[in-house]
Amino acid sequence: MRQANLFQWDVEVWQNDRQGNRTGPRHRSVLRFDTQCEKSNWVAENIVHQLGAQTVDLVRSKEFIGFNGHLITASCETTLWFENIQGGSTRSAVFLVSSVVPFQILLGADDCVSLNIISLPRFLGLAARKPSKST
Repeated sequence: MRQANLFQWDVEVWQNDRQGNRTGPRHRSVLRFDTQCEKSNWVAENIVHQLGAQTVDLVRSKEFIGFNGHLITASCETTLWFENIQGGSTRSAVFLVSSVVPFQILLGADDCVSLNIISLPRFLGLAARKPSKST
């Protein structure tokens, strides 16, 4: 058994139809969390093929610069369901599909927060008192 990691989960992933019925096989994969990737989630094209998942073409391809400096593009997206193999709730998200990503599945910051996987930090702001001319 692999040691727990705060930045990734071992998950079962699959696709459901509009009625909520699973449409194909479940696949064990590694879901990584990226707190610096905003407004996008990514899945490797080979995972989509293994699941037999349906995709939707994007009106315009999306391009991002990856953390390794390489261009990552997507021309379609898919909705996938997943759950941590250690247990917990079933979640779903929309993922951009790419053949050139250096990971299996990546969940970006926005969905990490909206799906309650991570919490935004709460800070109590304290500042040193500035001396005034009267003190």
